[in-house]
Amino acid sequence: MGEDEEATVRTITAHREVITMVIQKYRGRVVDSSEDNILPEFVSVVDAVQSV
Repeated sequence: MGEDEEATVRTITAHREVITMVIQKYRGRVVDSSEDNILPEFVSVVDAVQSV
């Protein structure tokens, strides 16, 4: 982050998009997100485990 803040933000944003797509694929949704955290909610525990 200290060497290239813009690249770090782009990388985090790209990863967040991929993670969000995976969550949605397994019938989940993003309840909250801040900075580098994501709080997902899934319809079932099985969906949550399969998303990993």
